[in-house]
Amino acid sequence: MTRPILIPIWALVLMVALLAIHRGVSHLVYDQLEVQSRATLDLYVATLRGQLDKFRSQPVVLAEHPVTRDLFGDRGPTPDAVATANRLYVRTARVIGASDVYVMDGDGTTIAASNWNDRPTFVGQNFAYRPYFIEAMQGRLGRFFALGTTSNKRGYYFAYPVRRDGEAVGVLAVKVDVEDMERVWHGPSDHMLVVDDARMVFMSDRPDWLFRSTRPLVDSDRARLSQTRRYDRIDRAPLPISDTGKRGVEVPIVTLGGDTPGRFLRLRQDMPDAGWTAVMLAGTAAAEAQILAVTLIAGVALLALAGALWASVQRRRAMREKLELEERSRIALQRAAADLERRVEERTADLAMAQDELVQAEKMAALGQMLTGLGHELNQPITAIRSYADNTLKLLAAGRMEAVQANLQTIAEVTERANRLIRHLKAFARKGRLTLGHTPLVAVVQPALQLVAHQARDASVSIRVGSGISGISVRADPVRLEQVFVNLLTNALDAVAGGSERWIVLDAVDTGDVVEISVADSGPGVPADSRDRIFEPMYTTKEPGAGLGLGLSIAYSIMRDMGGTLTVGDAPRGGAVFRLTLHASQAEAAE
Repeated sequence: MTRPILIPIWALVLMVALLAIHRGVSHLVYDQLEVQSRATLDLYVATLRGQLDKFRSQPVVLAEHPVTRDLFGDRGPTPDAVATANRLYVRTARVIGASDVYVMDGDGTTIAASNWNDRPTFVGQNFAYRPYFIEAMQGRLGRFFALGTTSNKRGYYFAYPVRRDGEAVGVLAVKVDVEDMERVWHGPSDHMLVVDDARMVFMSDRPDWLFRSTRPLVDSDRARLSQTRRYDRIDRAPLPISDTGKRGVEVPIVTLGGDTPGRFLRLRQDMPDAGWTAVMLAGTAAAEAQILAVTLIAGVALLALAGALWASVQRRRAMREKLELEERSRIALQRAAADLERRVEERTADLAMAQDELVQAEKMAALGQMLTGLGHELNQPITAIRSYADNTLKLLAAGRMEAVQANLQTIAEVTERANRLIRHLKAFARKGRLTLGHTPLVAVVQPALQLVAHQARDASVSIRVGSGISGISVRADPVRLEQVFVNLLTNALDAVAGGSERWIVLDAVDTGDVVEISVADSGPGVPADSRDRIFEPMYTTKEPGAGLGLGLSIAYSIMRDMGGTLTVGDAPRGGAVFRLTLHASQAEAAE
């Protein structure tokens, strides 16, 4: 077969191989993006449901309260009864964190409200057109969400009938401010929004997307929105979203125009009780860049392999030719080798420039592994909040207000614990420059332990913190030092998995100018022939697919940048011990 025929055949084979690699890499990267985005969406939806459930029972309790019932007695809403109700609703709104608490008569006119002294106030306003009022007057719990016609603030409304002799004579309503629920939504390339049944955006991390539809409104949608006055006197253009393809039956890829152009995976989760659909737009730019990078590297490798094969063919041909052709072939091979070396040097430089992105990718991968544990950790306080809320209803019915206050205080503390966990996760994922300062060890060890706590419990691993950790401070960047502990703890958890003894011990010793911190485990230890390479990038002793081999390398680089060291040795009781050294820091020096 002659050379003119071989060249197009080889080119076709290379193109087919490159297309196959690109398709396979795209499938894997997009699958990972979908799984991570789905977990994030589940977390946000669970948080929304928990926030709404916290307020759902409040109008039921307040509607049965003697102060509320006194407004509908034989004497009607006397000034004294109204004043007493106003004080009760102000106090209740402050305690439960509601935006407004108010009561309406049977015609929908507000009699008393927590905002009675504000301007504008709900008192005197008629809300008979609101669906939550209509549903409550029909004897059931009313639910509705809308932009307030009086306050011009978004809210979710719960309403319950006030009964007299078994008949509904009024409605007690609680309005929840939804802006607090949006504050936890963040992401440089992702967007979160909540839409109604007409696909109008009611909540979003982008304020300029509010009250805009994700599809053109039809006449029936406009009529229903006008009747309920959900978005009174607001008419904005739809969002420039268009479908461009599908990852599967339920996960389309959409293109967003306007001032935030780009391609996104669109994931949805219905919230039928609330009347919402939660939508996550996960940016695909990073995934597409990763696919392109891997495809380019694979293309270079294929070209190098093809070049090597072609050079071999040429050498065999040159052996049959004259001596002068052999000399020409030798020169050609030298040029090819020089060109290949130049390409390798260029790729090495490119890989060095991409090192920071690989470090962040390793951190994001670790966060992805923690999402399930985070969901479990958040589920515990949510369950506790629900239990205390149910108990509070019974205490309210019994009139035990001191016990009610104690329960509400406990709910606030549990909520703060969940909030601290989310703040730790945000701080761990944050990018930033290295900033050295006074850093108490306990302030970074405890968040790191919380991030790996669920993984440790699942693996039945005991993590003990020595007394030396408390009271010692070092000169370090707290966010980077926390990442070092997370990497070392995660590495230790992997090492002790499957062993008969599963423990990890953290301790520290202050020697004066230097603090030595140790992380010891009961695993098999690090072989002597691997210790010289254990901190090299991409080097790992784990099974294929168990990690990128960057965790210890990242920890080593961070310690070096902070002026410290990281070494590995044998623990006294067996297993491995990683020793960190940092400069000690005194509180007076930090001040």
